Amino acid sequence: MFEEVIQILVILGLSATKFLMGVMMAIVFGLPLWLAFLLTVLGGLLGVLIFGGLGETILYGLGFLKKPDSDKLRINKNIRRIVRIRRKFGLWGIALLTPVILTVPVGAMVGVLIEPRLRVLLSYMAVAFVVWSGLLFGIYAFLGINVPALLEEAIYRLVGG
Repeated sequence: MFEEVIQILVILGLSATKFLMGVMMAIVFGLPLWLAFLLTVLGGLLGVLIFGGLGETILYGLGFLKKPDSDKLRINKNIRRIVRIRRKFGLWGIALLTPVILTVPVGAMVGVLIEPRLRVLLSYMAVAFVVWSGLLFGIYAFLGINVPALLEEAIYRLVGG
């Protein structure tokens, strides 16, 4: 019983920060696919809630954003960067890249900059987590291929580790 609770917490925690690691650990732990799917999606959404809710606070604290002195919008390089990201990828692009390329914290913080309403951001991210969990667990279930492990290995080789 205690071991299962630890496994669930590990998968939730990993999915909230590094989604692919959560999927990989769910496969390693040998959980039923329906439970692994549910935990990874919930973990990803938990990460969006935490980092999306704290995203602006973190970005202001790190100096990436500055509070305006007046009600007038001032254009600066950070505003231009956000606009460029939004125009190039949009919220759907950020949401779909978050589980596999971006990490959940980075995707949530960029998402909050694009869409400040957390409920809207959560709905976009939920679709992305469901799609990627379904795809990754489906490939594993039907073909026996552990895609997250292959992706991690490929990234490790590209980085030169």
